[in-house]
Amino acid sequence: MNVWIKRALIVAIALTLVNDVGRYLQAVYRIDADTRAMAFEAARIAKTDPSANSGWPSVQKAAQEAGLQVLGYAQSQAGATVVTRINVSGTWVLGPVYSLLTRQPVTTPYFIDHTATETG
Repeated sequence: MNVWIKRALIVAIALTLVNDVGRYLQAVYRIDADTRAMAFEAARIAKTDPSANSGWPSVQKAAQEAGLQVLGYAQSQAGATVVTRINVSGTWVLGPVYSLLTRQPVTTPYFIDHTATETG
């Protein structure tokens, strides 16, 4: 009986690890790709239209479609910088433990911030 309990515990830990690491890696890949694409598009627009924040509408639309929050946006004639955030939801251990350590409600998802600068 003890052997089966140990095996079940090992399987549960492995499934939890696979779930949390998988969701984290998916979020990292997604935020990196989407933020770079937004910064590249904004930089491309900034080169053709040098008016202040001319690339912002495209960044705002892309972020809304990708489910990202834009924390910061800066544009110059040389390029654009975009700072985004994504929530890593659905983690079984990572999110709740992070919430407890930062003294937030347990249902608060873990988040990742990313900055991308492109010259177009």
